[in-house]
Amino acid sequence: ISNVYRGPYAESESESRVYRQLWAKYKPKHYLNIHTFASRQIWWADTKYANEPNKTEDKQYFLEVYNKYKQLAIQRGQPYYAVSNDGGTGNYGMSPYYYHRIYSWSIEIDTITPPYSEIPIVLDNWLPFFITLSQESETSLITPTMGIILIGLGVFLVYLIAKS
Repeated sequence: ISNVYRGPYAESESESRVYRQLWAKYKPKHYLNIHTFASRQIWWADTKYANEPNKTEDKQYFLEVYNKYKQLAIQRGQPYYAVSNDGGTGNYGMSPYYYHRIYSWSIEIDTITPPYSEIPIVLDNWLPFFITLSQESETSLITPTMGIILIGLGVFLVYLIAKS
């Protein structure tokens, strides 16, 4: 067993296979992983297990997204945190980037796991980053079919309210 992954080989774990199926099916532009136990910072992953060189245009894109986040945080009067390339050790973000060119990010939200009551406060500090990733995403969560279902549900709810 490796100190990099927990199964007999990379991506042998069932949850890794499920993630890979989801990435292939939905093709998101960004993947975000949230961690604790390190100082607040942002990592991006753009290699696979340190075997591949960084793609220059992707490195530039990661930095552009980071700069947009930083500007938004300043504009909102919120803290912003440092960014760094992960370095590629076979972690959370290598596979989505390598196999699907999904831009993979990880944030370290704090050095400790906050109590549940403080999670909204901690996550609020990261709101500018979440907003930036959302604005950068090209994948809509509401597809035309989902829109029709939501409209139908809305009409049905109006009918039920009117009837009662």
